[in-house]
Amino acid sequence: MIALDVIYHPIRPPPPKPSPLPDDYSPYESRAAFQLAEFLYNREQMSAAKINELLAIMASIYDNDPPFHSHKHMYDTIDATTHGDSPWQSFSVTYSGAIPDDPPSWMTTEYDVWYRDPKVVLEHQLANPDFKGEVDYSAKVVVNEGGRREVCDLMSGQWAFEQSVSNLFQIVIQVSYIDPAALRTLLRKMPTRMVQCLCQWFSAVTRLRCR
Repeated sequence: MIALDVIYHPIRPPPPKPSPLPDDYSPYESRAAFQLAEFLYNREQMSAAKINELLAIMASIYDNDPPFHSHKHMYDTIDATTHGDSPWQSFSVTYSGAIPDDPPSWMTTEYDVWYRDPKVVLEHQLANPDFKGEVDYSAKVVVNEGGRREVCDLMSGQWAFEQSVSNLFQIVIQVSYIDPAALRTLLRKMPTRMVQCLCQWFSAVTRLRCR
């Protein structure tokens, strides 16, 4: 069932995404605080004890308080960063096969697996303006000289093709309910083979374009 309360208009471009202010480094108090956190946590990967020691030295040298009171304060600020955020998740795994009388330690040890949701990561990548004009959003079929299909990237795989066709069907249905004239415009801009595919599934499309 298709939710008709969510309306997609394939003719009009989406509204521009608001850009953050150039001096907005929240939740960090300043650009310097962000750079310090990035340097200590990401580049140097400094231990918590050494971070505390460094912050204490900075507090004794300068009149103002350092950007962070402790390593925990810095970690909490990093965790509060929402721009491009994809929270860490975890699950535990253990060996489930037959265990001998004197098993090696790895057979009885529980391991934590940490990961980020690939779908959320991909959504952030697609929303990043740095990738504008650099990503192929269209599913494609790549065939070698022998006529056999080759999968060379995500958009050449079967999953991408099926998702594209499924989403296209939903758009066509919604537009046909709202604005038949916009549907005609959309169909005229589609490749002929794609329209032929749609014509096999929707009698309404057949009446509009394929008669």
